[in-house]
Amino acid sequence: MADRAHILSSEALDRFRIALINYRERAAAALHEMGDEVRRTRNWVQQDRVPHWNQELHRRGRLLDDARQRLFSAELSALRDSAGEEKRQVLRWHEAVREAEEKLRLARKWDQNFDSAVGPLAKQVDNLRLMVDDELPRAIQALGLMIEALERYADVQPSREDLPPPP
Repeated sequence: MADRAHILSSEALDRFRIALINYRERAAAALHEMGDEVRRTRNWVQQDRVPHWNQELHRRGRLLDDARQRLFSAELSALRDSAGEEKRQVLRWHEAVREAEEKLRLARKWDQNFDSAVGPLAKQVDNLRLMVDDELPRAIQALGLMIEALERYADVQPSREDLPPPP
């Protein structure tokens, strides 16, 4: 067994350290973007979709009422034999109201359940962010210190008594 390590270069460790720095930067950016996307989605559900479908339900309800009024007028009118188009419009707006009610129900459900559905995944992302923000910088620093120590060690010239005896 040798008394000294035979270190030719710390280049491989330095390349790994640089790769780790690059990975940390890319991972931090991706995690930041992911957090932003979750916040944007939560805001979209809470502040856009629920009010949108609420408004849409009221708008479609008014249009259904108008269509029913036209159908009623057409049925009472002695001038027209058939109110087929008015009946189709009532059916169309009735279906549109039903669709808006369903979309509003789903938007409210997502509003209520968003945090519980996304929470466990967000927790995992937070744990990864903690590793990227706290542990990787410490690992990068430790690698830097190791590289410096290995380079200092490699620069030390062996003394005569450290050299193996001549054959």
